[in-house]
Amino acid sequence: MSAIEAELQLTRGAFSLDAHFTVPATGVTVIHGASGAGKTTLLRVIAGLEQARNSRLRVGNHVWLDTATGIAIPPHRRSVGYVFQETALFSHLTVKENLRYGLNRKAPGCHLLHFDEAVMQLGLDNLLGRRPGMLSGGERQRVAIARALLSAPELLLMDEPLHALDDEAKGDILRALESIFTRLPLPVFYVCHARDEMLRLADRVLWLEAGHIRANLSLPDLLANPTFSSPHRRDAATVFDATVEAQDEAYQLTALRTACGLLTVPRVERDGGQRVRIVIHARDVSVCLEKPERTSILNILPCHVISISEPDEPVGILPHCTVRLDCCGMVLLAHITRKSADVLALKPGMAVYAQIKSVALVR
Repeated sequence: MSAIEAELQLTRGAFSLDAHFTVPATGVTVIHGASGAGKTTLLRVIAGLEQARNSRLRVGNHVWLDTATGIAIPPHRRSVGYVFQETALFSHLTVKENLRYGLNRKAPGCHLLHFDEAVMQLGLDNLLGRRPGMLSGGERQRVAIARALLSAPELLLMDEPLHALDDEAKGDILRALESIFTRLPLPVFYVCHARDEMLRLADRVLWLEAGHIRANLSLPDLLANPTFSSPHRRDAATVFDATVEAQDEAYQLTALRTACGLLTVPRVERDGGQRVRIVIHARDVSVCLEKPERTSILNILPCHVISISEPDEPVGILPHCTVRLDCCGMVLLAHITRKSADVLALKPGMAVYAQIKSVALVR
């Protein structure tokens, strides 16, 4: 598998970027970190908009930057699609003309999406004759995303593209991005603060702190790592990749195949074998010592206890502890009361069953 390899250094005033990482040249890498961590600066260095020193950047088989040998591909020759926080559309052009500009930037013979596909995927059919000043914020951002994709980039950079949108506009764009990213073999660097965006889009997460990469982990590994995702959060969760196994037409249910076994969820309109992403919140998992035989809960998985821990300080939930469970190599979290943990006498290594009350489909 080809990869994106980076050793990037930059100093600007009191801030220093020193980011070393390797990620697959496919899928969505979310760049996460506090304000001022250097997320936007990192994207600008990758795009060639900031001059780095003692640096190297290879995207697939192409070296874009190697200061040791004097290679520094200028921004306009890097095959990058860049979606800024502000859309940067051409105000004097119609939506159709803005999109055509993206098409004109692509290399001959290269394409990710045809014009009509981009228009359909991002719901732009009724906007083609308008100018940016006549569009809402969500509409402008959809045009900016479509324009970037139509340029057929080797790498798509997205800098908090949904940060200023209301929930409805944000939801519309997230659904479109999920569909596009699932279909296209395109590496994406996506800067965001919002946890829901990360859960829905990320395949991998670069955790940036003060200009340094503190973690480079797959999303499931990040969520299972207490250093980067507190297991005691109210919204603590585990993400699983699954494939559609079978449809139960009589009860309008779908069986999903996961590394932990089969899970039953409300009907998913996907064909057999298609990949989906599910999230299981810790608050929706209970623990049993024996497999329940007569229960309304359909999803019951055998596990082993990894650890039982309590929050160091109040985190807004009822007195509880978090049980980390090993389910066929995947980590599952369960929030239960301390009393329940004592009554069951839970200890690391014990064989138990996890009852999963709810499974949410996120992609």
